[in-house]
Amino acid sequence: MNGESDLRKLLSGMRPELNPGRYVYTTAPD
Repeated sequence: MNGESDLRKLLSGMRPELNPGRYVYTTAPD
């Protein structure tokens, strides 16, 4: 099975949605 490698084609098919709620981004040392 081959994956799609055309970035324009991949991006054109995306339909992002922002879900309600709070988002927290953090980092932790390894």
